[in-house]
Amino acid sequence: TIAVTKGAINIFSEDELKGVIAHEFGHLKYGHTKASIVTFIGNMFFSVIIAIVQLILQVIDSISTAFAETSRNLAVIVIAGICKVCVIILNLYIFAINIIGQLLLSANSRRNEFQADKFALDIGYGEELLSSLCLLEKFNGENKLTMFQQMTMSHPYMEKRIARLEEAL
Repeated sequence: TIAVTKGAINIFSEDELKGVIAHEFGHLKYGHTKASIVTFIGNMFFSVIIAIVQLILQVIDSISTAFAETSRNLAVIVIAGICKVCVIILNLYIFAINIIGQLLLSANSRRNEFQADKFALDIGYGEELLSSLCLLEKFNGENKLTMFQQMTMSHPYMEKRIARLEEAL
């Protein structure tokens, strides 16, 4: 499904809307929308598993800490310390997996945007899409982003999309 907002209808010319819709048809043709839905469901499933694992880790950490505080046995204290280290390592691992996953999904999303732009160009709506992107760039203004924010953007910088289209036209 492609939806056009009232704001888009009011801002874009008819030709610019055709360019934007052609871009959106590119997403449909290449299955980007289906892939996004599968990714979203996978992320939800992964998030539930992570939440369960973290809950289990918190319980283990709490139990081992309680035993270590009440015990004078060196073996219990050492085991509690090992449990605490394992909890920290697993939490760091989960954090790293989340970051890597986010970076990969964002890079793929930006690639998909370029692919949909090329589709609009290939079916004859490159000029129209270019015009709409130039208009959007005026509205967006200048955004100063950190390197991490740039790496997790779902869309490429407008300047890059515009430059690619201008080069191809």
